Amino acid sequence: MFGRLVGQVCQSSVLPIFGDGSQIQFLVHNEDLAAFIERCAAGQTAAVPRILTAANEQPWMFRQLLLEIARGLGKKTRFIPLPWRLVWAGLKSAETCGLRLNFRSDSLVSLMHQNPQPDFSPNAAAGLICRPFQIEKLEL
Repeated sequence: MFGRLVGQVCQSSVLPIFGDGSQIQFLVHNEDLAAFIERCAAGQTAAVPRILTAANEQPWMFRQLLLEIARGLGKKTRFIPLPWRLVWAGLKSAETCGLRLNFRSDSLVSLMHQNPQPDFSPNAAAGLICRPFQIEKLEL
């Protein structure tokens, strides 16, 4: 997902955003997640609970995340707010017609209805450590 967001910011200085962009995202570095999965597969972790929120505890608003990516790329970005339900209806209609798009209707629903307060307490006990998100400079 992060790579696609970087690609979108690279391609255009004007980006669509759903509503005001205040949707909360919790991020995880792919290296942190891969290392944890590797330790689990090798039996090197404590018992993992049924539900584990594999992400850092710092929330990021979607709009803030896009602005941070733009900053890392040295770009200025402007947003065009879109009504998410109208976009969802278009995506769903396209999917019903058999079209395969780069963005799915269920992904939009997930973006709009994130758990605003996930439980991160099992992470430490399971040995999952997720670095906070930060961008110094992005290069493509």
